[in-house]
Amino acid sequence: MDAFTQARAAENVNVRGIVFLDVSNYRLRPKLYEFDENDPRSKAMTEQQKATKKAELFQSMFSSETPSDFELATLQHLRTLDKSFANAIRNDYIQYDHTRLDDALAAVGKAKIPLLNLQSTDIDGENQRFPLKTGQTSSWMQLIQEKVPEAQQIVVEDSAHFPHVDQPQRVADSILEFMQRTCVSRPLA
Repeated sequence: MDAFTQARAAENVNVRGIVFLDVSNYRLRPKLYEFDENDPRSKAMTEQQKATKKAELFQSMFSSETPSDFELATLQHLRTLDKSFANAIRNDYIQYDHTRLDDALAAVGKAKIPLLNLQSTDIDGENQRFPLKTGQTSSWMQLIQEKVPEAQQIVVEDSAHFPHVDQPQRVADSILEFMQRTCVSRPLA
């Protein structure tokens, strides 16, 4: 969303559409994860315990449709990330969700920028990710509906957090149809 905000401020960049892939919002979650440094529970955890909890979280982001090589590469990448850099990035997007995301979404809605949200999961009351089925909605989808009423929202079934990996044809077809319908024919704003 910062890219949208920066593009609008630049005045020489035109945004013709935005696509979200299984996005969520930390403000809508029941709590932080216990390994997050701003969660009091993290103070009693060792770095190894935090790493184990992060790996468990990432494991919940894969489905039976996720190719094993993608899963292995993602988990390996997680293990090799610089911890202070990863924590800084994580803290930044948690802060963004709490302070600026609502305004950015409202600006998209006000500008009537076409938005496609491809949602495959939600977070339950215990902060656990679960797959959505067609007809279900998530708290994130409800927020988008409130801020960007014209947004197109599609549930991508048989997927976890990586719908573009788990259901690549469905995601590609949805994005192509969205672009053909909204972006190609839309005049520059």
